[in-house]
Amino acid sequence: MLHHLKSFKTISMFFNVALLIYFPVIALAQTTILPPLHTTDAKKGLTFSVSEYSPDSVTGIAVLVCSELDGQTESCNPYQGDQLCSIALPVLCFQDVNALAPAPLKNTKSWSGGIIATTPPIAANTFKTIANANAYCATQFGKNWRVANFHDGGGWGLQAYGNIGTLKKHVWIDIKSQKQGTCWGR
Repeated sequence: MLHHLKSFKTISMFFNVALLIYFPVIALAQTTILPPLHTTDAKKGLTFSVSEYSPDSVTGIAVLVCSELDGQTESCNPYQGDQLCSIALPVLCFQDVNALAPAPLKNTKSWSGGIIATTPPIAANTFKTIANANAYCATQFGKNWRVANFHDGGGWGLQAYGNIGTLKKHVWIDIKSQKQGTCWGR
């Protein structure tokens, strides 16, 4: 058996030398990890932006919208995603508490009935599945927290109780109905 192993090593070494002589790129690829020829991470995920009206200091309501940080330009794309999955952004986490819309709220169209919070920035492609992303929210904020969904506020925007800070930023969210719109699988 040992003799066969030595023969195999000799044949294998001979094969690698022959490859190196005749096909240097293939031989090198067998022994070295080469970077991909095209390093483009084109996969995108869905984000909302913190509205210029958020948070409301009287009601404690945070408003997130599907528009650019200037509040005018549409920027989110629930069908294809709008931010590269490799970019580190906060995850918008959500807990549904079935809260009624507060009386001072003038437009209840995107009221979610929940509480929101943001995580530290993290690349969305860190999460293989939505279950992984939901577990991250639960780890950050506790039981029954999950990633906020595009439809939690009826779509295209979301209002909820929560302190997401005053910094204008994009946050990762989920969308169940558009598999190409998220960085993670189901």
